[in-house]
Amino acid sequence: SNSQEFYMNGTKRLEVTNTGISVTGNLTTSSGIYVGGTGGANHLDDYEEGSFTAACDNSVTLSWNTLYYTKIGRLCHISGLISVNSDNSNATFTLNNLPFAGNDGFGLSAPFTRVSDWDLASDCIYVSGYTETNKVYFQQVKDNSSVVALPADSGANMIINLTYYVN
Repeated sequence: SNSQEFYMNGTKRLEVTNTGISVTGNLTTSSGIYVGGTGGANHLDDYEEGSFTAACDNSVTLSWNTLYYTKIGRLCHISGLISVNSDNSNATFTLNNLPFAGNDGFGLSAPFTRVSDWDLASDCIYVSGYTETNKVYFQQVKDNSSVVALPADSGANMIINLTYYVN
């Protein structure tokens, strides 16, 4: 089989073979990339990664508050460690500044969290949450399936992994 090679300033940048294309260096497009087909669902037109400083509603403050995100198309994943500095009398714990607005409604996203030093209800079996626009509302899910808001707790820590769809 014959391959085609393309060079720029003496360096091979593109090679076409019988199994596909190999690119050395960056690939830049003006309108995105189609993966696995040419339909709208196959169009990868956005990728971004970065960090942001998490903030809370209800005058709850954080002492460790840098979260990291990766956004691919409409899917955004956030991860990191947050620590509560002031719980403002155990006010409801809500992050209020996701970097991209998400879909509204219970059950559309459920962050995986691992909490330490948090004063949870004795019948709490796990901590979950849901997104509304740029917020994440955290909750305690109890062993009788009831759900109550998660109160902030000074000195407590949370490792968070949240994946949600961006509007």
